[in-house]
Amino acid sequence: MDAGASLVSVLRALSETQPLSLGEARRAAADLAGAGLMGTAVEMAYLAERLRGRAVNVLVEDL
Repeated sequence: MDAGASLVSVLRALSETQPLSLGEARRAAADLAGAGLMGTAVEMAYLAERLRGRAVNVLVEDL
């Protein structure tokens, strides 16, 4: 995730893709900024699309 990304943009994108409380969304945003999030290829592509739609630069890597 882009280090200069707006926390509000990230929280909104996360809330569009998952039913998260504000606290859970904040923790997910912190994870995303750090080591990243893990999920299926489809889940990560969907989240990346939402983040890019909010001008957040992301990279999805296969493990």
